[in-house]
Amino acid sequence: MGIFLKRLRAEPLVHFFVLGALLFTLHRAVIGDPRTIVVTPGLKAELGRRFEDLRGRAPSAAELDAELRQWERDEAVFREALRQGLDRDEPAIRGALVAKMRAIAAAEASGATERAPTEDELQRWLASHRALYEMPARYDFEFVAFPRTTADAGAERERFERALHDGAAPATLGRPVLGGNMSLPDMQGRVAPELVERLPSFPLGEWQRVDAQHELLLARVKRLDGGLPSLDELRPRLVADWTQAAQQEAVERVLQRSVDRYHIEERSGERP
Repeated sequence: MGIFLKRLRAEPLVHFFVLGALLFTLHRAVIGDPRTIVVTPGLKAELGRRFEDLRGRAPSAAELDAELRQWERDEAVFREALRQGLDRDEPAIRGALVAKMRAIAAAEASGATERAPTEDELQRWLASHRALYEMPARYDFEFVAFPRTTADAGAERERFERALHDGAAPATLGRPVLGGNMSLPDMQGRVAPELVERLPSFPLGEWQRVDAQHELLLARVKRLDGGLPSLDELRPRLVADWTQAAQQEAVERVLQRSVDRYHIEERSGERP
């Protein structure tokens, strides 16, 4: 028997199986048997709370036992699905698990952004996200046209301009006063292009001459809307957007800790 044991210990195949058995025992000791489903008092209490939330009353002993048996069955089926790798083959399951991890990360990161942003942080946020808050400029403008087909169009415009300078109201001078409240893109095709080009340079409230292809114009900008509102006007939006972005950054930092535990390598011609 002693000689047999010596020969057995010398076989490489025996070494392999002994090492495997040791690793299996260590795995169970440290991690636990994945096919062992542990039922704790906390789990039973949670199942009872779920039943009560759904039915509006506490479960009887038989009902709680039925809930527990169903949970055990579902847990076993779930673990078997994971063992067979079904979670990797089904995008919907993969997405649901990723979403669950994000929810857990959000809960962990929730305390990271409880404070309000400082004035300096709001200023920097606005400077780097200006396009989110800046509105297109809108021009409240009016103009009077003098068609070039009229021989004295230039003289008519001069008389009209003098009357305005003397304090006359445009509507009392016998010519249609046109205009609108539009952004420059909205004016394209509706207003003479020469006027569209010049409007941004007009001093507010002052009548200006514009020579268009088919008509001579007198025009003014009464009010300019849009642009970037003040910090005080934007403050509620800025605080909400800054807070949301800070929360998202905190969540990504929590998730990155999980990502950092993995080694990523690329291989061609193989399924993930």
